[in-house]
Amino acid sequence: LFIEGNYLVTMRFFSLTNAPVECYDLSTGALRWSVDVTNGGGRSLPVGLRNEKVFVVRYTDTFNDTLYALDASTGTQLWTSNVTVGPYITATAVFDSTGNMFIGGNLKTYKIDTQTGQMIWQSTTVPMSSGSGEMVINNARNTGYTLEQNGGISYLWAIYLARGSKKYSSVLNL
Repeated sequence: LFIEGNYLVTMRFFSLTNAPVECYDLSTGALRWSVDVTNGGGRSLPVGLRNEKVFVVRYTDTFNDTLYALDASTGTQLWTSNVTVGPYITATAVFDSTGNMFIGGNLKTYKIDTQTGQMIWQSTTVPMSSGSGEMVINNARNTGYTLEQNGGISYLWAIYLARGSKKYSSVLNL
């Protein structure tokens, strides 16, 4: 569920192969649009809403999913990314102060230009992790942080936002 301005965006789950992303008008509660980017082959997973763009993953459980940007007011497709992502069903994108998007994939984190969908960089996350965690951004430190788990061990993974290189990783005693 994402809210920005007058838009509320969510996924409407009917079945594993029928789950469109929907946008509602917060003033009236009316459905503005409903879009299935999978053409019945998976779920349309909304992962972010920023600057009147809805970011949606064609979620198929294959780690070979496509990222799209839709116009928030109409649901019209603006671009298809050159990045193949593989998020978990709970994945969300985060944005830096300039509007660039960061989203996890299968053992990677991607920085994506939200105007074009082009990948700026990709960075590996914790080696052999069971999956990438969601990132939290500290713009003042130019750093993104994820909490990863591998074999029962938790890691704090920090990367430089500008270039995607690893700043450090640290085992956490949780």
